Amino acid sequence: MEARESAELAACLDGERGEPVLVDAEVIREMVRTPVSLRDDRYEKGYVEALALCIDLRGFSSFALEAERDRVRDFLEKYSQELLAAVNGYSASYYKLLGDGALVIWDQAGAQDVEACRDLFRLLREVVAELAERSGSPCALAGALTLDTLYKYEIFGECSGLKYRDYVGYGINIAFRLQSIAGPGELLASPAVNERFGLGAPRLEAGRTPPKGSIKGIRDEDREGIVLVERP
Repeated sequence: MEARESAELAACLDGERGEPVLVDAEVIREMVRTPVSLRDDRYEKGYVEALALCIDLRGFSSFALEAERDRVRDFLEKYSQELLAAVNGYSASYYKLLGDGALVIWDQAGAQDVEACRDLFRLLREVVAELAERSGSPCALAGALTLDTLYKYEIFGECSGLKYRDYVGYGINIAFRLQSIAGPGELLASPAVNERFGLGAPRLEAGRTPPKGSIKGIRDEDREGIVLVERP
């Protein structure tokens, strides 16, 4: 006890003996805290208008199935390195790797951010084309860009100190759906992006417009106004 006179102590009940014991007060505080909290005031959270860019590799599944594992690994490692370097270079607010795809988000939805999205897509399309040529793979980049109000949040593991940040909202849902119908080398954009920024991009060809029910979770008005922003 004398050796720890300066330590902050608190009483804790010994469950077996029913007697109080002295432990550090910080330990007590950690014991009563919940393991996970959404209430970390140090992080700016809430609804934000944001651009969501979803990209994916066309042909990667067949490449991974048929090619040697080392060749697939080397391709994916080089692609991931170039992807992360490019995303950081364009000052995106958030990104999440999704196997051979990725979700990239900009909190500011301005004309310059739309151009950053397009530039990033063009750069990564060239990267994938170069890597595909080297490795003899059929991979090509495809993607979709959306504009929506997303909920930005953080889960904070109080005891472990680990943090996980993410976004949810309809704009992410439609970004995933639209990229699934983008062809190799194509970047599609939702009607909201085209209407806000007047991209002047052509509508998706009549034969390519997704019929009702083919892409779940998209509003009717968003099916009819999809535009082709970038093409091979």
